[in-house]
Amino acid sequence: MINSEITDAARASTLRVLLSATHWNHRLENPQAASQDAYFWYLYDQKSDWLQLLQFAREEADQIIVTPAIESREAICSCLGQTIQMHGNDSDGIAQTQLLGTLVLWYWQGTQTHLVTSKEVRHRFIVRYHSEEEGALLRPFASPFGGDVNCPIPAERVLDMLHAVVEADRANHPEWFG
Repeated sequence: MINSEITDAARASTLRVLLSATHWNHRLENPQAASQDAYFWYLYDQKSDWLQLLQFAREEADQIIVTPAIESREAICSCLGQTIQMHGNDSDGIAQTQLLGTLVLWYWQGTQTHLVTSKEVRHRFIVRYHSEEEGALLRPFASPFGGDVNCPIPAERVLDMLHAVVEADRANHPEWFG
């Protein structure tokens, strides 16, 4: 039992250092995440400029992604969009983060991006746009940036990537921003 507690403490410390070094909030939700082979999801609300990093063990995420969702695609998209909007206003709460994580995996499961993204690509993004005409729209993409290193992309680099994607989307899909 003591070895397990020491191991958990070491993992938690490692995760704090990793997140701090890459300029992410090091508030821990799951200390075991530091030593697991992981996927990283970056959620971004374009309207509020809110950014959240979620980390999932690959094995667990892959199991959830292949499990049929219990709700319709439209319901999942709507709920995820609303949860991102609410989370952008108040990012506290483990239960809220767990709900967000489950919705992210269910949403990803139904995207074309999921179908064309290899399992080796660790970094996945979901951007929430909002326009008066179109309402909320979710835009997924994946990036091989960072290679196969089990570490999040530094926050500043993620924001640079997201701002470039938003500008490209603004040029190609102005209706998303109306």
